[in-house]
Amino acid sequence: MKQILLLTFLTAPCIAKLFAQNANSIRAFEAAEHIGKTVTVTATVINVKHIPQSKTISLGLSDWRNKDELLTLVIHQKHYSKSYYNYLRSLNGKLTMFTGKVLLFKGQLTINMEGSMTKIGISEIIPINIGVPIVPISVPLKDVHKYIGEYVSICDMAYDYKIVGDSVFLNVGANYPNQNITVSVSRKVLPRPEEINGKRICFDGIITLLDNRPTISINEKQRNNINVK
Repeated sequence: MKQILLLTFLTAPCIAKLFAQNANSIRAFEAAEHIGKTVTVTATVINVKHIPQSKTISLGLSDWRNKDELLTLVIHQKHYSKSYYNYLRSLNGKLTMFTGKVLLFKGQLTINMEGSMTKIGISEIIPINIGVPIVPISVPLKDVHKYIGEYVSICDMAYDYKIVGDSVFLNVGANYPNQNITVSVSRKVLPRPEEINGKRICFDGIITLLDNRPTISINEKQRNNINVK
């Protein structure tokens, strides 16, 4: 009965939207056809394990249609912190998108994260169940480059903005191109960006690199992640 409820929650339009966002998107059960290729895998996280012997964290990934582990995401210790491990644990039971290269290791399909933390590329999360709330780390704006891949909370001034398609890019800390961080916000969340331009804002999310600049993305499902103070 639980599986039926999950499938009802993840409607066809919802899944179609996920795959439309990335031309290289595949589902977990298709990974074997893409060995050696860098792809974005959409899968449900079914377990998160810390493996001290190999100094890694592994995430078991499955298709939403079954409970079997079809693919393993491997992250090496030098590329994660305790707070990031706690964040990864919070993904258990959620449909998530990971970007990386598919490999075959000892007969097991893996995405082996040997490069930068930013290559993990968690691009969207759709909750399937309600777990323990994630608590962001409060960091000063000047240190954002030290927290790539971390879930953080930041408060500072929005100096200017640019509208590109359905997104608003807020430059925080200084005017472009000297901003400390850029916040990419869906226009459904921020339809009138001129109202917060020049004001102090608080926002939280995972810091990634976009064009080699620290960036936090906030979509319409995360509208509570940004506020004017």
